[in-house]
Amino acid sequence: MRTLYETESDTCKQECVRRIIEGAFNRLLLGPLKLSWRADYFGTKFNYRQERIITSLIEIKCRTHDIQTFETLIVSFDKIRRLHQISACFAAKDRVNGILKNLHPNVILVVAFGLGVYYTIANEDVCKSFEIKWGGRIDRDDSKDMEKLYHVPINVFKRIGTL
Repeated sequence: MRTLYETESDTCKQECVRRIIEGAFNRLLLGPLKLSWRADYFGTKFNYRQERIITSLIEIKCRTHDIQTFETLIVSFDKIRRLHQISACFAAKDRVNGILKNLHPNVILVVAFGLGVYYTIANEDVCKSFEIKWGGRIDRDDSKDMEKLYHVPINVFKRIGTL
């Protein structure tokens, strides 16, 4: 089994970011996804009939550096592709675990840079404009950390809060 690098501190920071997301997007409730889904949360809202609708699949990244440090944020190509596949599956079903589906929930990438929290929509059509390169972390001596990566331009992120 692969080593998990997420620390208790990372989990705590992610929980703070979750609360910021819920506050920034009116009446959005986040629920955790299983590790096998390769994302952190799904977002739901109530529709006009008071039925819960899955509106988003959310991946949260916490970085210690400031947003202006790099021109792009790197994120796993396979992770985002998997979220697009899951989104398409939701669109193909009427209900998922008792929650009414939404046609193609948005894939949302949320990043905490330093103390700022930012987001961008990362649906398939948007991702086509992102550069794809091979790369990853080399400081862990973990060959699975090297993979195909999206380079998401920093200028597509919008600020939603502060930690």
